[in-house]
Amino acid sequence: MPDWSYRTVLRPLMLSLGPERARRLAVFTLGMLSRHRFGLAAIDFMGHMRADSRLRTRVDSTELAGPIAIGALIDPAAEALAAFSRFGAGLIEVGPVAERATEGTIAWKVDLKTGVVGAEGRLHNVGVASVAEKMEKVSRSIPVCVRIAAGDTASIRRIIGQLGRHAAFWSVEAGDVDAALGDCPVLVRIRADDAEAENLARTTMDAGAAGVWIHGEAARAAALTRSLRLTLPDRAIIVAGGVNEPHDARQLLSAGANVAVVDAGLISSGPGLVKRCNEALLAEMPVPAEPEPLSLDAARRSWFWALLLGTAMFGGGLLALVIASTRVVLPYDESLCGMTRDQLASINPRLLPFMAHDRVSLAGTMLSVGLFYIALAWFGIRRGAHWAQVTVIASATIGFFSFFLFLGFGYFDPFHAFVTAILTQFTVLCMVTQPSPPQPLQPEWRETAAWRRGQW
Repeated sequence: MPDWSYRTVLRPLMLSLGPERARRLAVFTLGMLSRHRFGLAAIDFMGHMRADSRLRTRVDSTELAGPIAIGALIDPAAEALAAFSRFGAGLIEVGPVAERATEGTIAWKVDLKTGVVGAEGRLHNVGVASVAEKMEKVSRSIPVCVRIAAGDTASIRRIIGQLGRHAAFWSVEAGDVDAALGDCPVLVRIRADDAEAENLARTTMDAGAAGVWIHGEAARAAALTRSLRLTLPDRAIIVAGGVNEPHDARQLLSAGANVAVVDAGLISSGPGLVKRCNEALLAEMPVPAEPEPLSLDAARRSWFWALLLGTAMFGGGLLALVIASTRVVLPYDESLCGMTRDQLASINPRLLPFMAHDRVSLAGTMLSVGLFYIALAWFGIRRGAHWAQVTVIASATIGFFSFFLFLGFGYFDPFHAFVTAILTQFTVLCMVTQPSPPQPLQPEWRETAAWRRGQW
């Protein structure tokens, strides 16, 4: 579900089902996709959401791919963990995990005017055996924070024993820090509106916690984060404070959070929210210098070969146009038919003009596709747009395989073979050379009216 399909058609349909049904349907669908390699490839192909390496951040001793996390509100039972790991997040939270599953009191709130979705109450506890089984089967590429439901020391120790090799962090209530301490860093959950939040954070840090996981209303969460960052400069601070657009994530990160958490915002803003947050943050970073277009270093970049691919395609189109405007048929065409050009014209005076029209149609297609490739290479791939590179490679690969259609009707076209041989080399080099770093032109912090129209 790219944002352009979700925001225009699917979100109204999903919200008409109710937020909880919509969430379950989305997670079920992603879970089905994540069970198959082609499903995960489809998510990558449609979304292009992986975080750029410049966004890497460190939380305690763990390096994250980016500063945006996905909270447990979306997929508490880890049903679609592999799929969500393709969304560009640096961390995923699952849980609350208890020894046995129990019902919660979660209540969803939907503002029909703004489309913003929120939730209040206690989440459902998921059973540790079920979570362990799912995490055992899934192949994921990013760290997971396991949120442990409040309980006695023995039950917490048993949960840790079953999930220890899958978790990068534990998230626990303040009273359960001692029970969770071990090899894995412990984050203490603190409500932003708790009057004792700062004292609680400092006390648990002294007890051995690696950091805090703040949750609550956005403004209060940002204020608490700012205050804690002054007194706990080296500790991990992860904040879940109602991120519905990139501007909300920037406020939390600017206040001092290591990581900003997205949860209900994925339902209200769309599955591309994490990607848009990453792109907006990336737009404020310095862009690595690109090699000069005419230098040898440029040949190490994929855009250079995509540009040559488009230029060669355009050149092939010009050649086809020249042939259509002059001889129309080439010597090997005459050899195949066993007839000269004049003999072909004598059969029907409209035959050569028809063939000329056919070749001009081919030339028009090649010229158009060549211009598209050139534009995608220069304005897209050169600026690090992953979708542009995928578009060129997918299109050129289909074009390459179309060459083998001659096997069906027995006509081998040497000119077609010559052009295909050149284009295939450029396509392969475009695939294997180094992509350019992403260069967003300007950060999109807000969902402006222009952005919403752009989805249509």
